[in-house]
Parts: sequence; structure tokens; C-alpha cells
Amino acid sequence: MKGELEARPSLYAADMVVNPQGCSDYRGVANIVMTAVGVGVLALPNAVAFGGWIAAPLLLVLSWVLTHFQMCLLWKCLFMNPSRKQMQSYEEVGRACFGRVGQVAVAVCLYGGIFCICSLIMILLGSSLHNLAPSLSRSLWIVISVALMLPFAWLPTFKRVGVIAAIGVAATTVVAISVIIAGAREAAGPDDHEHVLGPQGIGGLGLAFTNFMNSFTCAPVIPGLIAEMKNPATFPRVAMWSFLTITVVFGSIGFAGYAGWGIDMLKFDLIVDAVASSAGKGDW
Repeated sequence: MKGELEARPSLYAADMVVNPQGCSDYRGVANIVMTAVGVGVLALPNAVAFGGWIAAPLLLVLSWVLTHFQMCLLWKCLFMNPSRKQMQSYEEVGRACFGRVGQVAVAVCLYGGIFCICSLIMILLGSSLHNLAPSLSRSLWIVISVALMLPFAWLPTFKRVGVIAAIGVAATTVVAISVIIAGAREAAGPDDHEHVLGPQGIGGLGLAFTNFMNSFTCAPVIPGLIAEMKNPATFPRVAMWSFLTITVVFGSIGFAGYAGWGIDMLKFDLIVDAVASSAGKGDW
């Protein structure tokens, strides 16, 4: 019996086949970073305001560790197939575990969640563009956002998506630098903003942790990314660098915004609203 139990993991492990035409580790990092870093990153200063100077860094690191651990578990799960074939989607995992019912249930939950997330991102993007150019209605800006983003959903492989992701990483870097500069200027300005060490009660602690965990969301793309990597065995290293980069970006934006506006950040939905409220006539 002991020998059978020891041999079982090898029987249920699929081979990690090297794909020379797959995406590189660098593109894998860019894809994961851009999946997690979306419009919602602009709400991170609010999460820091809910958590305070002490709890917020701890919650950010905890979210990082938990997400990395979960993605590595998912990576292992995709190769735990009795047929010794790598599973390439959540639906395949659901079918392997619970049959056809599991496959359908996973598909409904997965694509329903993705649809809701995409809808939310389009609404946030349209609202942000409406704030910049109010001459057009918010609804029209949302329609324009959908029309601009829709072609990217038709890119067939992550290797091609990686080029777009690299541009997105550069854009995110610019946003982070802009928020840091705006936060530093506001902190050095004449306005006095209150800062606290602890969280805004138990509810504030929960909201801060929820915001951080939601910001790290990238699980929907992980099976597809692993399936298209040159060497799937290197995924843990790719995940490590990805989530380290994400944590640095999140920390830079979140704590820069909180340093500038303190708990007054809770009066705004996004950091761009706080920056706009403090902008002078000569600001661009």
C-alpha cells in the first residue's frame, strides 16, 4: 500500500513539454502584470486609507503571498491529470474532477465572472474619459471604449498579446510616476491632510484586504498562459517576478496617494479624482 501511494503522484503527473514557439518568460511576466494592473489600481490609495500606515503594508504583502501560493497550486493542478496530458483550461480541470457537470459549472462561473469584470472595466474607463472630456456623454464614452478594446480580444495567442502587454507595462509605469509626483506635491503643499496608523475599524480592515486581493486578480488567464509558455516548468519563477512587480506598482500608487491626501482619499472614488480636485489652473 505504501509503495502504491508513493508511486501515485508520478502516474497522475503530465509531462511538461517544452514549446519552442511559445511565449518567453519575459512576455509571461508582462502578461500577468497587465492582467492584474488595470483601472482598479487607481482605487488602491483608498485601500491604504482604510488600512492605515501599519495594516495596509501588511495586507498588501499578505495578498501578494496568498496570490502567489494560489497560482502555484493552480500550476500544479493543471498537470495532475490521470491521462498524463496537460490540462489547458479551467473547464478541463472541472471535467477531470466532476465530469460534464463540473465542466459546465466551471464554464458558467468563469465566463460569467469575466463578463462582469470586463463590463466593470469598461464602465470605469468610460467614466474616466467622461471626466476628462465631458462634452461627450458617459454612455457614449463607454461605447467608444468597448469599440477600441474589442479587437484586442481577438488576438489568438499570448505571444501576440505580450507585445500589447509590454506597451501596457510602460503606460502603467507612467501612471505610477504621475501619481507619485502628484502625491509628493500634495504632501508638501499647504493643505493639511490627516493620516492614521491603524485601520478604519474592522470594516475598514476588511475593505482594505478585499481591495488588495481583488487588485491581484489574474487567475482567469493563468491556464492559457501556462499552456503557451516555452517551458511551463518555469512558471513559479515567472509568477514570483510578476507578483513582485505588481506589489511594487501597487505600493507605489497606493502609498503615494495616501501620503498626499490621507484619509481624505475616502471622499473620492479614484486617485484621479483626488488629483483633479487639487489641480491648479496651470496644471496639465
